[in-house]
Amino acid sequence: IHVQLQGSINQRHAFGEVEAPSSGHTLTMPVQRKLEGRISSSESGWSIRAWRSVGGKSESKWGRVRNGSEFSITVGDGDEPWTLLAMNTRTNEYAILEGVSGSDTGVKVSPSPGDTISGRVLNKDGNPVNRARVRLNAANLPYGWNTNVRTDSEGNFTLKALPSGDFNLTVSSGNLGGKVPPYKARAGESGIVLQAVAKTE
Repeated sequence: IHVQLQGSINQRHAFGEVEAPSSGHTLTMPVQRKLEGRISSSESGWSIRAWRSVGGKSESKWGRVRNGSEFSITVGDGDEPWTLLAMNTRTNEYAILEGVSGSDTGVKVSPSPGDTISGRVLNKDGNPVNRARVRLNAANLPYGWNTNVRTDSEGNFTLKALPSGDFNLTVSSGNLGGKVPPYKARAGESGIVLQAVAKTE
């Protein structure tokens, strides 16, 4: 979209504030498009985002899910396709749909059963850590699948709705008494013990 600016203006739009000098200028403004569709599920609890790589840089946009399954995602301009990533930790399902245009409507996203990764977080003395945050990031998926959970009173955690692949786990808490080394886990792995080691001076 090209806008011919005459005179001095101070115009606001969805991406911020644009100021123009008093002389005539042509300003190119970003275009917003909505990607809309439905997740093929009768269950609530879904989250969804769109991801793509442009010029070697990742771009990610979170969407809104209404009525349990209808979604809309406001995305930017450009011809590069998007990958839709949906997850539902309540039902342990996920969905990945590649090659979606930013102007598509009526997109159908079909969930699949997800994997889990579970284990326990211990402090340096071997005691369980309550409410430690366990973060997960995809090790071999280009779109950076990530999520996090808190441990329970016994230090247990379960990460749900995961696609197949390898994931990096990290732990943060003020009650570890040290640092938990990063751990690479495979989807479906259980019985993992993430224990802090004493900090070295």
